[in-house]
Amino acid sequence: MLTQMASVGVNVSGNVSAMICRGNFTAKELFSEMAASSFSKALLIFSTLLTGITLVIFMEIVVYVSIKVPYGARRGYTIFLLGLFPVFSVTSLASIYVPRAAIVASWAASLYLSLGLYIFILLILAHFRGIDTMVRRLQDVEITLAQPPLACCCPCCCSKIKLTHQHIHRLRLVVLQSALIQPLTLFIASILWTDGLYIPAYISKTSAFLYLTLISLISTLVGVYGLTVFYKVSIEPLKKYWIKEKFIALKIVMIVPNVQTLLLAILVRSKVIKCIAPFSASLVSSIIYNALVICEMFILIASSRYVIYKLRQRNRRRRESSLLELQNMIVPQHQTGCTQVKFNQGSKDEINDVIASDEMKAPEGSRIVRYIETDV
Repeated sequence: MLTQMASVGVNVSGNVSAMICRGNFTAKELFSEMAASSFSKALLIFSTLLTGITLVIFMEIVVYVSIKVPYGARRGYTIFLLGLFPVFSVTSLASIYVPRAAIVASWAASLYLSLGLYIFILLILAHFRGIDTMVRRLQDVEITLAQPPLACCCPCCCSKIKLTHQHIHRLRLVVLQSALIQPLTLFIASILWTDGLYIPAYISKTSAFLYLTLISLISTLVGVYGLTVFYKVSIEPLKKYWIKEKFIALKIVMIVPNVQTLLLAILVRSKVIKCIAPFSASLVSSIIYNALVICEMFILIASSRYVIYKLRQRNRRRRESSLLELQNMIVPQHQTGCTQVKFNQGSKDEINDVIASDEMKAPEGSRIVRYIETDV
């Protein structure tokens, strides 16, 4: 149970009335208190609408990805990563509506994010079509281990390596530790919270919140480091798959909520965020945090929608030019009843994501050899 904090308020006539600030509200009690404040009602409506819009945009993107990306692992991984935004938005909204469920909602969001970190690694491997192919394509590429956020300031201490199977497995373990430690810390926090030993946004030498938050933040930074090394070696070969934009979005979801939690806790400790009767400072901090997360997830999903829109426009232009190139490369062979299309490496890259069967007519009795690859 959250601790109760008391404050004294003075009315206009000068009479002093005691007002209790507490954080252990039920949903019914919270709504009855918020109904008296226009700002509180506006915040609830705004958060709800923003979460709804985030869900609608997510559904639209899922439909687009389901149509454009062939059935398989890449489609599933991409949709799972895009699901980070609505999941964080919905769990944050649930934390605003039901304050007592904030720990459970945070645990669910952290569990999904932890799986998302490992899914991102699997998505990169899927784009390379396996570890063996990745090692073969990048065997001559030197990788520097001086990467943010941990080793960017120590290039002299970090040697360069060439990618091997062992290095890939080690990088996967670095990311996997974050996928395991973050949900574990929140699970421990939920157990301590039920016994009154874990108080969100409360910092002291004996505070479980302080130590669990630091462990989670350090684990996140180590996980980001592993992802960054993996990303840096993959950015050029996978440039057409928009891997940079996906990594930036994932990194924001990883780091920003953790940093916000710690900063808000410091503001509560320094009494910048104060008790606003009848809400305790920790509850006010929790509402601010969740409202910020909802806004951030909306911005990220809208940015993803914009990137996919630009991708659609680019693919349309490439399709038109590539279809014309395909028509010029087709050489009918009436003797064999087959149409041969000769590709060099450059033309393969240019003809990606082209479906020729519906838009280009082949000579009667012939076949068209197609090379199809999507960029999502």
